[in-house]
Amino acid sequence: MAIEIPKEVKQAPNDYVKYSVCEGKDGKFEDKDGVCYGDIMSSLQSVSIRCVPAVRTPPKEYDSSARKFIEPTEKEIADWAEPTGIDSERYFKWMQLCKDNQLVPTDARPYADDGKNYLEIPGGIYDRHLVYAALCCYRWSDSYANMVWQIVEHMEKLDGITFWQAFHHGLATRYKYGTGHSFSAIYVGSSGAYGNKENYDLSHSLAMPFFFSKTVEERKKSSDGYAYDEMAKIAQTLGGLVSNQPILYSAKLDDLLTPKWTALYQKENPTKETLLALYKEAL
Repeated sequence: MAIEIPKEVKQAPNDYVKYSVCEGKDGKFEDKDGVCYGDIMSSLQSVSIRCVPAVRTPPKEYDSSARKFIEPTEKEIADWAEPTGIDSERYFKWMQLCKDNQLVPTDARPYADDGKNYLEIPGGIYDRHLVYAALCCYRWSDSYANMVWQIVEHMEKLDGITFWQAFHHGLATRYKYGTGHSFSAIYVGSSGAYGNKENYDLSHSLAMPFFFSKTVEERKKSSDGYAYDEMAKIAQTLGGLVSNQPILYSAKLDDLLTPKWTALYQKENPTKETLLALYKEAL
């Protein structure tokens, strides 16, 4: 389904992050920023986090002939400083969708102030996979406003589809930074999105509700790997590839958004056999 995204809803020039962290019981938060959440990945289960809009500045270009860095122009600085996050009304809709589908903790608090969006995540309650998913969902609302806008729009305008279908479609069409900044293996051009580069492998998005519907304790028992590694294992169990061809796939991108696949995503405790039966019925 082709939708027209408003011109003011843009992808940021980078997906850098800014946040504050409280590690102790004194309630004091330490401000952090950078290209990712690497500083706190080992302590996600225990720290309280406050996500705030990133501050973006253009990089200095290196002039090899002059052997010096060139300072960005005033226009470049102004262009990079323009807000890129989603509007607050749609931000709250996005956060509610993420909570409803267990990507953001129920006790996390999204809020807006002076036209900017924020998210607070309490520490010591949730497993690191859920906390990281929430961080990604906030990051996308700030850096990938076009993707978030699109997903929310599809959920509002299309009847009979699940969040995971709209989510798969959004990642496959808009998300470009890869697994390094995501809990999912799906991104533009990825095998998680395309399977054999020609078809869209449903098993990767089917693995997400399966994984995040587990309890906190069940997810804590997962390996020390990344969430996308855990879900890749689940995807192989639920579908996977045969001769480099996905067993469960959508031949076209927009077909991800059709209700014919809905029953697959709503199946409780799915197995490869039950999903394959539903898949054949849908065809």
